[in-house]
Amino acid sequence: MTPAEWTPSPGIELETNADIACRITDRSIAVTAGPGTGKSELLAQRASFLLETGQCPLPKRILAISFKVDAAANLRHRVRLRVRRELARRFDSYTFHAFSMTLIRRFRLALSGINALDPEFTVGPDRIKHKQITYNDFLPLANEVLDNSEAVLRALRETYSHVFLDEFQDCTNNQYSLITKAFMGTPIQLTAVGDTKQRIMVWAGALEGIFNTFASDFAAMPLNLYQNRRSAPRLRRLQNRMVIDMDPIAAVPEGSIEGEEGTIDLLGFDTAEDEAVHLAEWIQQRISTGIPASRIAVLFAKQSDLYCQPLHTQLDRAGVPYRNDQQLQDLLAEPFSKVLLAFLKLATSNQNAAAYESINASGLLEGEDEERTFRRHHAWNEHLKAARALALQRIADPEVIGELVSGLVSMIGPSVLATLSSLYDEARLSQLSTELTRRLRETMFLSGGDLAATVERLGEDGGVKIMTIHKSKGLEFEAVVIPAVEKEMFWGDYEDERANYFVAVSRAKHHLLLTCANHRSKPKGAPWNWSTTRSPYFSLLAYAQGLEGGWPSE
Repeated sequence: MTPAEWTPSPGIELETNADIACRITDRSIAVTAGPGTGKSELLAQRASFLLETGQCPLPKRILAISFKVDAAANLRHRVRLRVRRELARRFDSYTFHAFSMTLIRRFRLALSGINALDPEFTVGPDRIKHKQITYNDFLPLANEVLDNSEAVLRALRETYSHVFLDEFQDCTNNQYSLITKAFMGTPIQLTAVGDTKQRIMVWAGALEGIFNTFASDFAAMPLNLYQNRRSAPRLRRLQNRMVIDMDPIAAVPEGSIEGEEGTIDLLGFDTAEDEAVHLAEWIQQRISTGIPASRIAVLFAKQSDLYCQPLHTQLDRAGVPYRNDQQLQDLLAEPFSKVLLAFLKLATSNQNAAAYESINASGLLEGEDEERTFRRHHAWNEHLKAARALALQRIADPEVIGELVSGLVSMIGPSVLATLSSLYDEARLSQLSTELTRRLRETMFLSGGDLAATVERLGEDGGVKIMTIHKSKGLEFEAVVIPAVEKEMFWGDYEDERANYFVAVSRAKHHLLLTCANHRSKPKGAPWNWSTTRSPYFSLLAYAQGLEGGWPSE
């Protein structure tokens, strides 16, 4: 079709600037957008436009780079839903580290000296000359590959016509160096998308003014998206009040956000234990109205493992399932983890269509031809039948978990499982298997020794998500709790902490609870300087005043 004939996917509405961003064909673009404005969908629609109108012509491809595994997978999934299969195959979605590993594996001969790698090099916790690299080596070594080989640069530039950069506000020096070396000064068009109000990774080396730098280096057109389609009106008004102070140009008149949908509760308590009792009750009330536990999040600004201890106690007493995503999010976002959990769900319950779909979508059962595909499916069905019998026979035995995990790896085979990610080799799969087995056993203990309950609790639908605000980036929930809105929690630079707080409140779609306490007993594992006396952070809480309830003046 022609560019004029292209329209967004059915059911998708693009605001004016988003539609412009999708259709630009003559230059790079720098898109800044607030939470809930549909940044991932914008990239999916731009991919649709470029592929369906021939702006990305055969055999060219589109390269998308995200910061998190689940974000890369989400974008890949969106594109597959919006364009024909043969077109979607020309869309490559990686994280920065996965893209770096792809370069290292394909072009390792460009590395020399102490960085030269043997053909069978592995990834592990320690650097071993020529034989093993660490996770932190990926970006520096990928940069060295580009420095050392013009042939690699030519190969990249001949492969891709367009590059997407998601959550670009968190781009670090090493990451930006990789992008500029590969694509600056070429006809390749880049689309950088992110939210400057969510730049909460300064500690990891995030660049100041990255969008200005990018716009200058790549002659990119700046565009802004404003319309938050995620949150209910009452919550949007809170967010807009913050935007007025943080970025006045991006704010909209408060009167233009109509409607009274959504709830905001502000509550203060004498102790953290009193707070935890109420949080558990509040969460139970939301669940009783039909909100799945997995659509509720408790977000802590820092040290979630310390602050959540009283809440864990109350949720356990109330029988409310929960998952500490601060520890598990990255692990469970691994493609191998998704396959393993789907398998375990099928082993403990044969009524799980989503698990079947996850296994089929992984491609692990597809062979090189029809006969090999048939054999793999037959082997899978036989293995699953045996796994169900084993799980039923030993439903309360923690040791059965290790047998099920190792059995799955043996049945599918490490070489086939390695196709799930460019980062996977036998060592990495072994490491993931060991870590997942350990986590499953720990969760089985918390679930009362029941394997089915363990799998359900650890899976995506397993319960309330507890994590730091940083871990919540890019996610959304029906209901969000932000405990400890106190100066002792948000103790950093005010503008940085306000931006962090903004990220948290903007995760909620319909319900938001903000709390603080006057006293927090020192939890197990807390540092010596833990402050037991607490002070409400009134300048943050004040953004919600008048929208629901109220708060005593400072």
